[in-house]
Amino acid sequence: MLLLDVVLGYGSNLKPLEDIVPAIAEAFLRNRELSIVASVTGTETDPQVRSKVVKGLEAAGVLVMPSNAGACRLAGEIVRLGAKKVNS
Repeated sequence: MLLLDVVLGYGSNLKPLEDIVPAIAEAFLRNRELSIVASVTGTETDPQVRSKVVKGLEAAGVLVMPSNAGACRLAGEIVRLGAKKVNS
């Protein structure tokens, strides 16, 4: 399980997808059962454009939630379900 919080805006990476998507692809290659959950903090007026970053992450297989709290809840549920499978 990976939980990511991608922060956009001035002072942040201007091209976050160029750095993060290759690492995501490698992580999925190493572990096909891996779940990656993320939130993207930013707006459409940020230089990175929030919707483009969200679409890029989703295209890479990331489950993107609308808030970091929602991403944390989803990640927790995925971990709990995985624990149930292991203990069954």
